[in-house]
Amino acid sequence: MPSPSRQILLLDGGSTFIRDCKDALSAPSPIPIPPELSCLWTSSYTVTRPDLVLQYHELFLRAGSDIVTTNTYQFPRQSDLGGADIDLSGAIATAVEMALEAVRKVGREEIALSLGTRNAVNGVSGGEYADYPAYSIDEYAAYQRGKLQEFHKATGGNWDKIGYLAFETLSSFEEAKAVLDALAVDEFSPWLENKKVWISFSCGDGSVPRMEDILTRVLSLPTSEVLWGIGFNCMSASIAVQLARMLADHLRGRRLALVLYPDGSKSRAPHDYTDEDVLKWGQSLMEVQTLTEGDLLLGGCCHTDPRFITALSNFRH
Repeated sequence: MPSPSRQILLLDGGSTFIRDCKDALSAPSPIPIPPELSCLWTSSYTVTRPDLVLQYHELFLRAGSDIVTTNTYQFPRQSDLGGADIDLSGAIATAVEMALEAVRKVGREEIALSLGTRNAVNGVSGGEYADYPAYSIDEYAAYQRGKLQEFHKATGGNWDKIGYLAFETLSSFEEAKAVLDALAVDEFSPWLENKKVWISFSCGDGSVPRMEDILTRVLSLPTSEVLWGIGFNCMSASIAVQLARMLADHLRGRRLALVLYPDGSKSRAPHDYTDEDVLKWGQSLMEVQTLTEGDLLLGGCCHTDPRFITALSNFRH
């Protein structure tokens, strides 16, 4: 039986909500991304429309989210911008402030700093969904170290107000090991104080055995002790639940939280979902409650809107 002291926490939905929204935000739909900011994907709204980013966070908090993620997923290191005239440091600071402001306005809960995969930068073949490592462990680690340094500097005094660090949409053992290697650097130890760290994997090829091999190797690393949670994001709910069942077996007897936040349908914008569609999505995901005795973090990724979080909130027990 699940421990009565465990937490079931709800995350928010993906930032594609800002781009695809209809009526929910005070902006036309869809909201275009300027070509010069295309490399930032939906993180570009932090630069162009921070007011919408604030609304985005507030809507998910009011829907039941316990944690909102900063709109920084696609932010790389400054050196990876290829000469683009973007004040990345200022954008990072704005993203964190918008998330904190939403929490202050709604009067509850915490924020997670979204730190995306190296594969999302510069159009790497396969991107977040590659079923192979695009770089060496050393290259991944250098990227993650540099990114942490830049994010920490840009965030300034707000760093201590961040509750979670989310390394999202990793696709390989190599990058996961590199993240853990980077976090093990002595320089970062003070920065991790009072932070809960999770890593979440994509599964572009839908292979549960491949992901099981990756997770077995990651969980055997001594550096995995830094983690608060581990899991999956950015895939269909059906494969996500299959992966959660597999992961739950490996987490039995461990202190790690199970993290799971799948997509809605990539073929439809959130406003095309009926309430029944959302209900079924929430029901399928909340089956995971019975799989683990430890903490559980559930939410939505691409093409999910606040209704999806409300559905999870209604099923939470």
